[in-house]
Amino acid sequence: MPSAADSFIARLQADCTQAETNERSVRASVDAQIKAAERARAFAWRRLNALSDMARAAAADRDRAVPAESIRAINEAGLFRVMAPKAYGGPQLGLACLIEVAAEFGSACGSTGWLFGVLGGHAWLMGLYPAATQKEFFDNPHSLAASVVRLLGEKPKRVSGGFEIRNAHGKFCSGIDHSDWIILGAGVDGVLGFSERTDVDHGELAAGVGRLHERGNG
Repeated sequence: MPSAADSFIARLQADCTQAETNERSVRASVDAQIKAAERARAFAWRRLNALSDMARAAAADRDRAVPAESIRAINEAGLFRVMAPKAYGGPQLGLACLIEVAAEFGSACGSTGWLFGVLGGHAWLMGLYPAATQKEFFDNPHSLAASVVRLLGEKPKRVSGGFEIRNAHGKFCSGIDHSDWIILGAGVDGVLGFSERTDVDHGELAAGVGRLHERGNG
């Protein structure tokens, strides 16, 4: 029968082994995140080389909109999801990585860098919504969400399944031309938080988050 000292030593060895296993797991996770960040920066740098003649930056200035092909290329590379949660296939990298890549894009085209930071940051924000909303958003790897932080107009009206806003407007909504979702901030009397999902169409705006679509087209 092992002595108390032998049992103590055995438990201590087991604890040390588990600690070493945990440390290796943490190191592997950190290494994976570093590699993902390096890939993101490398892609951004390649895009900068492709934009070296500043043609798209000039087009953005002329048209007052970032060219759709620039947004499409970034989206197809998965860079808008650098802060997306691991639970939905994202690398869940930090804000520093987002800012670094935004700065790389911004050095060639300030408007592209700005939109990357906004739309990429919204992937993190979508990860704060209820699980059903997250799943619907992240199930489409190319979904993008714009936002109006402070919606002006009539206050939301409680309706079945959430809230409805009529006769409202927002002053700025960066990236709306490229987005299929929108996040809205609006004051609601006597209620804290947001509705989980509703539609946005023809002057009717949802409190919270919802998809953008035309009525009748789903």
